[in-house]
Amino acid sequence: APPVPVVSVVGPQMIGPCNAAVIRATAASCRPLTYVWRCTNDADLDAELRKLAPGEGTAKVRNDWVLAGLEYVITVQVRDFQGTWSRPATHRVTKIALEDLPGLSVVAKGPYFRARPASFQAKAEFSPCASTNGRSTLLFEWSISPGATYNRETAFFSRTGPALTIPPSTLNGSSVYATLLSAMTASGSRAEFLFSFSTDAADLVASLSTDGGGVVSRSGAVTLDASGSYDPDTCSTPPCPTAG
Repeated sequence: APPVPVVSVVGPQMIGPCNAAVIRATAASCRPLTYVWRCTNDADLDAELRKLAPGEGTAKVRNDWVLAGLEYVITVQVRDFQGTWSRPATHRVTKIALEDLPGLSVVAKGPYFRARPASFQAKAEFSPCASTNGRSTLLFEWSISPGATYNRETAFFSRTGPALTIPPSTLNGSSVYATLLSAMTASGSRAEFLFSFSTDAADLVASLSTDGGGVVSRSGAVTLDASGSYDPDTCSTPPCPTAG
């Protein structure tokens, strides 16, 4: 059976009365994909999303398409060139009446590895109709949980501030992590942004040594020692345990 494509989606959880919610879907593929956007709990928004071009991986939800105080459930599926559909990815967005709520995004530069620090930078863009008082200093908070879907109960790493640096050996190699970025304004309103990222597998480190300095006679025996080799994703500092 052909592999099933996997789609992930990122975007703001809340928007103000003058903002638009820009929601982006990503899926790994070397060929163009077909994207299908839907809203499962509002027929009017669903009709607007159906108008998006099949190759459009970004959905922009205008603030006049949604009502304040309601949560809208948006889904996206992708189809590859073989006609195989992904499972739907779900994103929820709520319009609120506060005008000082910023739109959040994250600047991330991969690839990421277990043995290296991972860095992210928060960006906030205020609504054009936000009050001057609402543009005060924001309190940023980051929280990370394992897996593609954020779960507060399993979150294991958190930091405050607009920049996030995850120290080496905090993450596992070849893994997916979900991150919640939140920003609180001086008035107490909170904006949230969910995204996921993955770590790559590190290259194996090979080491080979001999007991005679590398020079032996034609009739002599040489012992090769590869015990200094290691996998950076499972052992940071040699000597490392070996299987045999």
